[in-house]
Parts: sequence; C-alpha cells; structure tokens
Amino acid sequence: LLDQTPDPMPAAVAYATDLEEGVVDTDRVVHAADAATATEQLGQVIDTLGTRPRARVLGQPAQIDAAPTDGGTGQLTAEAHLRVSWGLPTGTWAYDAVLPLVFTAERWKVDWRPSILHPRLTPDVQLALRTTAPQRGPILARDGAPIFSKRPVVTVYVQPRRMRSARQVTRALQRLLDIDPATLRPWIAAADPDELIEVITLRMDDYAPLRSRLQPVPGLVFRRGDRMLTPDRAFARAVLGHVGPPTAEVLDEIGFGFDADDTLGLAGLQRRFQRRLAGTPGVEVITVDGDGGVTESLHHRRPQPGEALRTTLAMGVH
Repeated sequence: LLDQTPDPMPAAVAYATDLEEGVVDTDRVVHAADAATATEQLGQVIDTLGTRPRARVLGQPAQIDAAPTDGGTGQLTAEAHLRVSWGLPTGTWAYDAVLPLVFTAERWKVDWRPSILHPRLTPDVQLALRTTAPQRGPILARDGAPIFSKRPVVTVYVQPRRMRSARQVTRALQRLLDIDPATLRPWIAAADPDELIEVITLRMDDYAPLRSRLQPVPGLVFRRGDRMLTPDRAFARAVLGHVGPPTAEVLDEIGFGFDADDTLGLAGLQRRFQRRLAGTPGVEVITVDGDGGVTESLHHRRPQPGEALRTTLAMGVH
C-alpha cells in the first residue's frame, strides 16, 4: 500500500509556500475549517514579529504505517520536518517544526495544529515580542565631554476633573508659561476627566521661580523626573536639538523596537543622527498563556547601545 501512495513531498512543499505567503489554502488541510484558523494564527504571528517567515522542507517526509481507526481501517500518515526562519531587525530567528500529513481523498493533506508554526504553540499559548530600549549614545563636545547630562525637570499637566474652569487654567498657563490657549482648549474638551494632558516640561531652574504661582491653579498637576539636557537651555539649542517622548512622526522614522515611552531625538543633531545615537533595541520572542503570562523565552538578542557623536562645540563658549 505504501508503494502505491503518492509522494507526500509536494504537499509539504506547497504548505511551506503557504506559510511564506501568509495564507493557508483550504485544499491543503484535512479539515477545511482549519484553513481559516491556520491563516488567522499565522497572521497573528506575522503581525507580532513584523515579517513573514521563510520555510523549507528538510529531507524527505517519512511515511508512517497505517494506524487502525475505530472503524477498523487504517489511514496513512507522514511527517515532514520544516526549517522556519524569521528575519527580525536584530537578526534571523530559525527553528525546526514538524508538519504532520494525512493521506485522505486520494491526496496528502496537512493535519493542521498550532505547533506547526512553532513547537511550543498550542490553542492556549501564543507568541509575543518584547523589546528593550538601548542606552542612547552621547553627543560630545570638542574635548570629548558629554554635552547632554541627566538633569531634574518638572512636567506640567492638566487634569480636567481638578479644574474649576478651563478658562482659569488656560489663562494662567498663557500668563505664566506663554502657552497659547487655542492649542490647549481642544485637548481639554476631548479628554476624560482623569486624563493627564501634558502641557510642558520645565527645567527645575525654570520651574522654581514659577512654583508658587503655578501650584495653586486648580487643575494643574506636576510630576518630577529627569531629562537629558544641555548645561543651559540656550546652549547651541538650534544645532543640538533636544530629546524627549517621541511624536508619531519620529517613531515612524526610527522604526522597529521603540515606542512612546522611550526618549528619542526630536530636533537638531539629536534627530539628524537618530539611528546612530539611538542604538539597536533588544528583542525577545516569548510565549504567553491565555492570561498574558509569560511561559517561556524562545529567542533573545541584547540591545546594542548607540554610538557617540563628536562635535566641534566648546562647552565654555555661549
């Protein structure tokens, strides 16, 4: 019977092609409903990793003797071994997976299951991706000293539920910080009552003289933190630029691995040499259960810090 059965290799190769194209053909699987499930889960992995896989069959699929069923007849099965690889921005992640095949309706078809995508996947376990931001490279003065250093700041927010009136808040911000009310009013009107609307981040030296007049304004909230800043606000600002929470445009420019919680260059040299200064994020592919808990780490690349950028600026010259 085995000698009369078609070679399962073409079916295995066709399924590997489906993996690369991101859509599983209904005719390739034993149960037609599995094609939609397979395509959905394959799509989830592609979305998670941000790329499509490469897949190839390793060697000749091994046919297995017919296994008796409850009806007393046997069904031929086979196993093909796949090498699946994903081209991540930090390098290639590759592994082997088993592709189970069943001879049914006079042809070989895939007995689909999540483990074909990765051996650790089940209906309740999925892949996820974690990234780690690298250490940003410094911009150096002519003598090699870092121009930017960590300095204390205060970020001013508006929280609608604390306000007595939006007019009172916007007028105070205009008077004390020269914030245009027209830019702030729409944000306040659209915000949830408990939302914190970021207005401005001030150096501690700039905030201190205004503290006694800003803090009594109902609706303003203040958070202390640190930012990478030049020795003073005026020092070569147009040339150097500044860093802070990225805009959508900046995130689109830098690409993979960074998000709104990271600190990136927003102008000047800090933005012009973003890729050099920002470094390469670390990547970890993990499995998570139905509750989002991490079950295993499958692939890990450490972040690579950014490179220094040396300038001809002299720190003592203003």
